[in-house]
Order: sequence, then C-alpha cells, then structure tokens
Amino acid sequence: MLLYHLSPSHRTCGTKSKNSEKKIGKCLESLAGWVDEIIVVDTGSTDRTKKIARVFGAKVYDFPWTNNFSDARNVSLSKATCSWILVLDADEVISSVDYNPLKELVRNPSNRKVAYSIITRNYVGPVSVNWNPNDGKYREEAGSGWFPSEKVRLFPNDNRIRFEKPVHEMVEYSLLRMGTEIRKCDIPIHHYGKLSKADIRAKGEEYYQLGKKKLSEQGKYDANALFELAVQASELEKYDEALEYWKKLALVNPDMVKAHHGIGTSCFQMGKYGEALDAFKKAVQLDPGSKDPNVMYATCELLMGNAETAIRHLEGLLKKAPMFPLALLAITAACFCAGRKKEGIEYIRKVQNTQFSLAHYLKDIAKLLITVKRFDYAVSLLEAATETKNTLNETHQLLAECNQMLGKEPEFRD
Repeated sequence: MLLYHLSPSHRTCGTKSKNSEKKIGKCLESLAGWVDEIIVVDTGSTDRTKKIARVFGAKVYDFPWTNNFSDARNVSLSKATCSWILVLDADEVISSVDYNPLKELVRNPSNRKVAYSIITRNYVGPVSVNWNPNDGKYREEAGSGWFPSEKVRLFPNDNRIRFEKPVHEMVEYSLLRMGTEIRKCDIPIHHYGKLSKADIRAKGEEYYQLGKKKLSEQGKYDANALFELAVQASELEKYDEALEYWKKLALVNPDMVKAHHGIGTSCFQMGKYGEALDAFKKAVQLDPGSKDPNVMYATCELLMGNAETAIRHLEGLLKKAPMFPLALLAITAACFCAGRKKEGIEYIRKVQNTQFSLAHYLKDIAKLLITVKRFDYAVSLLEAATETKNTLNETHQLLAECNQMLGKEPEFRD
C-alpha cells in the first residue's frame, strides 16, 4: 500500500494493497483529516479492502498484479495530484503527534527539491537483530520493541521519480539520477507487519520467490539481491538456504558485518555453535561496537563451555552500553554458569529494570546448554533460577533431567 502526503496546501495519501481489510482501516484512520488526498491502487482484493478505503475517502483504482511491486506503486504515483508524496504500507501508521512537524517540513519553500529518508520502526514480539526497546514516546508502540529500517518515504510529486525493482522497490535510483538531495527525517513510521508470524510467512514467501527470480535475472552474485534473499529466508526460518545466501554475500563483500552476523545467526539456529562462534567473532572484529554480534559471540562462548570468556566479553560491551537488555540477560546467565552467583544476582536487579522475563531467558539458555551436553552449566543456571524465584514449570523439570544425567539425587524443598 502506498500512502501519499502531499504539499504545503495539498496532501495526498496513495496506497497499493490487496486483501488488507484487517489493516487498512488503522492506517487510513491515522491519516484522515490531515491529508488532502488518499489514493488506493488495489491489485486484486477479494475482501472488504476497497470498501473500507472508500469509507475514509480514498480514491480507489484497480490494477492487475504483474509480479512487480514497483508497477503497482508507480500507478499510485501517477494518480497523485498534489505536490508532496509520503509512502506507507497498509500495516503502517503515522502518529498524530508528528502531523504538525510533517506539515512544517513540506511548507518550507527551501525543501521543494529535497527527498526525505525516514526510519521505520518495525515492531516485533521476540527480540530480533538491531532490536531497540520501546521507550514510551509513542502510544503507537507495540510488541517488545522494534528494529529500524530506512528508505526514502517523503518526496516531491515529480513524474521523473518512480519506483524501481520488482521486490523491495525504491525511488532512490531515480532520485540519484535527478541529482535530488536526500535528507534524513527524524519522524518515524510505525510498522506492525512483523508482529504476526502468519503475516510474515504469507507476505515473506511471495517476496522470497520474487527475490529468487530477481537474483537469477541480475546475476548470482548481486549483493543487494543476495542480502534481501538472505533476510527473507531467515524470516521464513529457512536457515539452510539463508546460510548459503549469507556465505555468497560474504564472498562478494568480505567486510560486510551483516553478512557475517547472518552466517552466525543461521548456524546458531541450526545448532552449529562452533561455526556460529567463528562467524560472530569475525563480525565483532569488523565492528567492535556492534551490540548484537557481541552478545551472540558471548552466548556461543558460553555454549562452548567458556563462561569466563563470555563474562569478560560482555563486561566490555556493557561498559559501552550499560543497560543493553540482551547483554544484561546474557551476563546474568554466564555468571551463574561460572559459579559467580553474587554477581549474577546483582545483574538480576538490572534486568528487572527492563521488560524482559528472566525466567524465560534462563530456561531457554538452559535448554541450549542441555543440547550441547553442558549439564554442569545447565544445573548451575537452573538452580540459580530456582533460588532467585525466576522459574517456570519447565524449569523444575529441566533441573530434574539434568541431575539425572549427572547421577545426582533430586533435592526436595518444603
């Protein structure tokens, strides 16, 4: 779905959508009253998408699906009559607190030959790569937090500006050819499409197949196509396929941190912790300040039986980012595994200032430790979880299983 916000005096919303009845209302409601034009280009809906769009005053156009997202988006652009365009998807909104700042931005005459790159807050349930905790700034926040993505969303209405690429379509290419200045805009877009596994799989599979076609057309070592496919395969939990794309990307660009992080993540999900350790180590060497690769590197060290190494590494990260939740969780577990219970308890107090459930985290790490037969670490971790009352029903079951593996008699508590 495209959304257009147009001009100092005229603002338009335009959208490309299909079967979006559960999402489009919230999106268009966030725009009603402050945009002058809403455009919806429908690619074959069989539900109430078009009817709902018309309720919000949208101009609705039909366009047959061509297996090319740019084609549909460009139809929307061609229907816009106002001077500025803002692009949104059906599962995205703009916060009402940002209406006036956006209006001021496009009212400034000096900005008429400028396009704006906007950060999208992709809200997620479980923690993901580049995760940021919600901070309460927006009532539109959802899930456990969000990860950022960025692209041009706000630009003048100019028939030379068009979307390109059949999947992960962008206007940046035409803007660069025109010599248009691209500035960063600090007003976010709120995206909810990553909160539903069903939505991810439905939309992701379509993107994935189109991405494969694109890669075959552009050459098997096209970096952008490889990256997009690797990300899509990961989201679809096709980790073996994702691993191949990440490895090819690392060959094309050996110094790309995301490629090595992707290799590590795929290996980790497949239980190849030694290979994951090597990949995360490479990512950390390339970017010592990167938070996610550092935490995953330390987690792999823990699974390899090196709790003290994990602690030292996480202590270094926490000096730079003292309240990074994932590092706090990981070092809590590592301290308990290393027998440093007092320090582990101190970190528990810090974890309690985050929104994370320590009980779930400790249980999940214990299960991983059991899979790699680090029963001593698992027992230390589960006993600490029990003593600090960070337990679930599964915690006690796992502890009993570990003690049995180690030939220990179960302890009975009143």
